Amino acid sequence: MLAGYSRRILRSRMLRVATFILAFWTLLETFHIHRLLLETASTPVERGKTEKVFIASLPWNNEIILRTHLVDQIRDVIHALGIPNVYISVYENGSFDKTAEVLRELHRELEDLGVRNRVILDETSHEDIIKARPTAPKEGWIKMERSGFELKGIRKGDYTLRRIYYLAQLRNRVLEPLTELAEKGETFDKILFLNDVVFTSDDVLNLLQTRDGKYGAACTLDFESPPAFYDTFALRDSSGDPAIMQTWPFFRSAASRNALIANQPVPVQSCWNGIVAMPAAPFYDKATPLRFRGVPDSLAHDHIEGSECCLIHADNRLSSSLGVWVNPNVRVGYCHPDLHKPEKNTFAHDWDIFKHACQMAYDEVHPSGAGSWVSYFQIARGLWENRLRRWTSLGVSMQNWKLRRKLQAWEAESETHEEVGNVCLVDEMHIIS
Repeated sequence: MLAGYSRRILRSRMLRVATFILAFWTLLETFHIHRLLLETASTPVERGKTEKVFIASLPWNNEIILRTHLVDQIRDVIHALGIPNVYISVYENGSFDKTAEVLRELHRELEDLGVRNRVILDETSHEDIIKARPTAPKEGWIKMERSGFELKGIRKGDYTLRRIYYLAQLRNRVLEPLTELAEKGETFDKILFLNDVVFTSDDVLNLLQTRDGKYGAACTLDFESPPAFYDTFALRDSSGDPAIMQTWPFFRSAASRNALIANQPVPVQSCWNGIVAMPAAPFYDKATPLRFRGVPDSLAHDHIEGSECCLIHADNRLSSSLGVWVNPNVRVGYCHPDLHKPEKNTFAHDWDIFKHACQMAYDEVHPSGAGSWVSYFQIARGLWENRLRRWTSLGVSMQNWKLRRKLQAWEAESETHEEVGNVCLVDEMHIIS
């Protein structure tokens, strides 16, 4: 009996010692990471070499952020890069707020500044596109083989437009001036893809200088409801896995996670996340110029999709040689989604209130002074949550066995069936209804 009591005392002491060591280790690790974040936050942005930048944007129902932020931000970026070094291409279609009106004002301002630009305002709406539904096979449209979508006006046997295919076509339209200018002998060094986010000109300069400008693509980190990042659809870590969690440190793979913890550019296989910088050279390739695409219709028919913003990296020849990177020191913010829903919007178009509401996510990941954008608590909690998730969950390759089986069956159907962007694939169907 005495021996049993002694063993219990020993186990209790060992447990207390182990707990103390674990807590002390976590404390040291947390303080070390926090110090790294503080040091990076106080490092000024250095202007790199002058480059010619083609800026591409696809605003849709973005009146609020255009009026409160984007127009001013674009103007600041133009002056930071230099008017002769910038071309701005904007394509908008079917917005049902006053996005088109703001873009007309932006076009006039760009003309007055002498900034070369193309702003296309297409009045074609999603409803117009759907009304033109084909009755025979057509690229980008798939036939619905089962019922259940009647409430969306889709019946079994109808052809429906694939959302990813449609978005890829829009992104390619906004790149059209790139080709037209190249035919006249003018090329650009970088392409900057802008989403509807809050940012500064320093953010853009910092992003362009990621790894001294040596990358196949460089992305920001985007936030709508911090501390959770936003774009989970396109982000794949260095192993090709989606983020294991939406809060810091995000990644399953050791290479991606360790780089983020060290506050260095994070190697990934794909990203988008608000703003993306890419070298323009692959888009000028004469044999196979890089462009956006979706997966083949025959694969989408099997309930498999992949983001066009992920597939572009799979197709980019520079992804393997120069890498795709997330720059954790460039963080951008979205407006709260309720601001774009008139029925939930109670601000009565008070633009000062709108501006503050859109600024909130950005400010939350940019603390005043030179503070760390991740708190002590978030670091400690994130480290252990990430470990527990990795220790207790299967890898994506195990989880997606059903998707892999469907992909293998599709590849076996024809020698022409091949998808190089397999890390982008998800077991989903995305249609416009």
